Amino acid sequence: MTMTYAGKPACECQVQWLTAFEQELADLGMPKLTIAQLIGNAPASAGRHLGGGNIDWWTTDIATARLARENGALAMIRDGSRDSFDNNKHSHVYLPGCPHMSDGAKRDMAEVLAGGDGLVGSVPDDPRLAGAWTQGDTWRKGVNRMKRRQRKRKALISVGTWNTLDGKADESSFGKDVILFTEAIPAEVRRELGKTHMIYVCHDQKDLVVAVARRLQPRLRKQEYRKAHGGIVLVTPKRGTWKLELELLALDKLLDVIIDHRINAAFPPFIRGERIVRSRFWKKHTGITKTMIRESKASAANDERAILYGGDPNTPTNVTAVGRVLPHEEGRGKDRLASNRKIQDFEVGPKSGSDHHNISGYIQL
Repeated sequence: MTMTYAGKPACECQVQWLTAFEQELADLGMPKLTIAQLIGNAPASAGRHLGGGNIDWWTTDIATARLARENGALAMIRDGSRDSFDNNKHSHVYLPGCPHMSDGAKRDMAEVLAGGDGLVGSVPDDPRLAGAWTQGDTWRKGVNRMKRRQRKRKALISVGTWNTLDGKADESSFGKDVILFTEAIPAEVRRELGKTHMIYVCHDQKDLVVAVARRLQPRLRKQEYRKAHGGIVLVTPKRGTWKLELELLALDKLLDVIIDHRINAAFPPFIRGERIVRSRFWKKHTGITKTMIRESKASAANDERAILYGGDPNTPTNVTAVGRVLPHEEGRGKDRLASNRKIQDFEVGPKSGSDHHNISGYIQL
């Protein structure tokens, strides 16, 4: 079936391969293609483009041609250095495995596969492209490889946590893929982020809110809340740890999100009093959080899920929030991020109306 690509008639194989290849070029910061011909009948092509499976683009860039060869397409540079195309410099590309090629194109490609340059005569293949092609490769295998790499690149997501001071902060200024809010007001988070994010609210402790970018197509598989303590009037509210098991359908990845907000002033000099109560509540809560993380780690051993911990553990600078349970922890204030993935480009952001800075980074799922 004839389709179109860049406004030109094309076969399905050309469309699929070019779509993946141009994304690869963009991801790698390489020059864009200018397509000269897909299915067509330019006089200089001698009928080779009457069917699909052939591509002409105007660039004669060696790096682009080698990348094409590494991804299932036999690119040939026609720049006049080894042929007669001085006044028609371009690259000609064959898609091995495409059933839509004309008979002439199939004969030319067979000559290339045998070590030639696909033109009349017995000139060998271009030495500038040597080693970039693997015998037996096809355009479809190349597409599959490119898509796998692209999915992996897209799986680098931004994450962050923020204590919004009972919703006084401007949540809309914190545009991360996965955001763990403490002291949040659910209605405000929905109003400010509901169009771009799925908003999850902890039923048992409503100031714990998680926002996940809709582009990731999140699906909540399971959630669990474990109460650390019931609180004490005029001392502390009820607190616990909340875990969400998420499937990010857009990336085909699993992510466990664990969030808590522990009691404050649980370390010397105990400025709030209640030394024994605060210390005991903090230690009990920390133990619950670590246990839930360990349970996620046990699951991750089977399905390679990513684990993200965040929130306001009210942890002093010299104390970790989760100890050695997760290998990567960032944050020197009371708010922390931790993961079983390396946290890249960690940043301490502005307060924007809160008394806490937001903190963020990136993890590779």
